[in-house]
Amino acid sequence: MAIINSVMVVFGLTSTLGVNNAIIRLIPEYKKKYPSSSSYLIFKKSFKIVFIFSLISGFVFFISSSFISHTIFTNKQLEFLLPIAAIFVIPQAIMTISNETLRALKKIKLFAFNQLVYSIVFLIILLLLTQLDFNLYNPIYAVFASILFVSVVVVSFVFNFLKKKYRDDKQSVKSKQIISLALPMFMTSSIHLIIANTDIWCLGIMLTEEYVGIYSVAIKLTLLSSFILTAFNGIIAPKFSELFYSGKMSDLKSVAQNSAKLTFWITFPMTVILIFFGKFILGFWGEFFEIGYLALVMLAIGQFVNVAAGSVGLFLEMTGNQNVYRNIVFAGGIINIILNVALIPKYGINGAAFASMVSISFWNIAASIYIKKTFGFSISYFSQIIPCYK
Repeated sequence: MAIINSVMVVFGLTSTLGVNNAIIRLIPEYKKKYPSSSSYLIFKKSFKIVFIFSLISGFVFFISSSFISHTIFTNKQLEFLLPIAAIFVIPQAIMTISNETLRALKKIKLFAFNQLVYSIVFLIILLLLTQLDFNLYNPIYAVFASILFVSVVVVSFVFNFLKKKYRDDKQSVKSKQIISLALPMFMTSSIHLIIANTDIWCLGIMLTEEYVGIYSVAIKLTLLSSFILTAFNGIIAPKFSELFYSGKMSDLKSVAQNSAKLTFWITFPMTVILIFFGKFILGFWGEFFEIGYLALVMLAIGQFVNVAAGSVGLFLEMTGNQNVYRNIVFAGGIINIILNVALIPKYGINGAAFASMVSISFWNIAASIYIKKTFGFSISYFSQIIPCYK
């Protein structure tokens, strides 16, 4: 299940090609510059782009499924499941672009409702399949069926909603414009995906599975704080674009700084708990896991810097600086890979955690500095509590 999900994430990324992020930037921007019908036009063009690329990505996934199952994972069971998964790359991409359109339109309740519907549909289908025939693959089949069902419902709703609310006009949105904006965002997302897995891959090559397991638990504990930032990003992303392209810079500054302040104080207690009681918490998985305490502390510090810096990456992407952010993240990725390769052989999971902490801190601080120099203000919460940081 985990392997199939990870492979689908990779091919899902190439299916949307960053258009899912670009649409969050474009719809609020065009709504301020042009008639409301531009939202419908952007969605139609984005849908066509994603559909074409998901067909290509799904086809590549399908024909390479045998190679992936035998050569990369050496798992014969995947030979049967991966070709099926390849088919569902298309509805998954369509579902993603439709949901992101709702976010761009600031229909957050509908967006959240769709996430809930997916979970409910998954549970219902899983229960039905289990009642009909107990099979170890039932959870996987339930995921596939849920993706198909929800994608059809969501895309139908978005098309009808936009078509009814926004009538077509002469305002044109070129596919080239969408792709040129989406590609840097796609590259940034790809680098983020690589960085998120580099330490695990390196540990898997250089150390035993036991240490990989300890490190994985430490990562999951520290990622709880970043989920808060991700949740806020889902709400404020279209707001950044709307305020910037409306020329409301003081409001933009206020929204960015207030969101950073809120996420800081929500995650601060979580970070303190992990630092002071991390060893005790790791002990729930067994005494052996306590050796991951130092790694847990470093990972927690890295994620705390990520949250305290605010939504710097999103801010840059929503204000037309996606190329700058891509370059910053790329540099952070190089640092991450070099440090992992250099430190893991000698320091093990602590070396991997240090590499993660340094690279995450680097791109957040670098992005914060660029925002300060370009816009004349900092969105980091540090700038609000430390005078010298201003």
